[in-house]
Amino acid sequence: MSKKVADVLWEMLAKAGVKRCYGIVGDALNPVVDALRRNGAIEFVSVRHEEYGVFAAVAEAYFTGNPVVVCGTAGPGVVHLFNGLMDARKEGAPIIAIAGDVESSIIDTSALEELNPYKFFEAASLYTARLVNPEQARAVINTAILTAVLEKGPTVLSIPGDVASADAPDQPTAFTIAAPAILRPSDTDFEKLVRMIEKFDFVHIEQQEAGIIPFGVEFKNPNFAKVAEAMGAKGIRIEEPENVREGLAEALAYKDGPVVVDAVVDPLALAMPSHSPFHTVKGFTLSFAKQVLSGRLDTVIKEIERNVGIV
Repeated sequence: MSKKVADVLWEMLAKAGVKRCYGIVGDALNPVVDALRRNGAIEFVSVRHEEYGVFAAVAEAYFTGNPVVVCGTAGPGVVHLFNGLMDARKEGAPIIAIAGDVESSIIDTSALEELNPYKFFEAASLYTARLVNPEQARAVINTAILTAVLEKGPTVLSIPGDVASADAPDQPTAFTIAAPAILRPSDTDFEKLVRMIEKFDFVHIEQQEAGIIPFGVEFKNPNFAKVAEAMGAKGIRIEEPENVREGLAEALAYKDGPVVVDAVVDPLALAMPSHSPFHTVKGFTLSFAKQVLSGRLDTVIKEIERNVGIV
């Protein structure tokens, strides 16, 4: 038994990683939805209004990164998709919209519920195609999927019911979606980043250099790695210098979303340059003296102990 165009559509969508289709059945979409039933690999989520469906699809695509399908039948059903597709374009969500269309024999005759998908979706869609011939199927569907997935946005396939139910040409439906490129700094830049973080310890140094008593710097930070995880991101906490390289490598290798690196530093540790100008030494000496005279000798001793190895 030969495959229908709609069968090829769902077969290719399933291979692209689509797991759900949101929409309303009926009218021009009946052949498309019937093929979805036969396919069985993609869940159909019935909604009461196409606009609900497209916003649900956008939310799923945005949070999972997987392509999601939404469908609306000819006329008003298609019109209701517009706002959600604009949102998908703004948010960078991979959405493939299947728009029901009037039968191919009455296209461009001002038939009831006919609209021009190219003009109507121009602002909302990265790629719009009107499938009017079964021979187009594989090329058009392939372009719609790849554009949505690789360019992160909505595409539209307008399909007349008679074309959806037509026999599909005997063509392979396999295709390949390239994995996202991984960007990482060069080894030289990576080494610089490690050294910068290892010396990122000037919480209250500036005040001491200016010859004043540190004030307003005793702020207790939360565990930013835990904060990131609570917000759905990846959190990595670095508490020891020897863990800097491992922590950064883990952060740069993570592919599934944003990463927060919480590098804990010692507020009393000094970053010692190769040469300390006179005004810097003078400022620290004056600050230490003021701290001792104001009853903060314990703080001065603690700072000296923390830095005895580098002074």
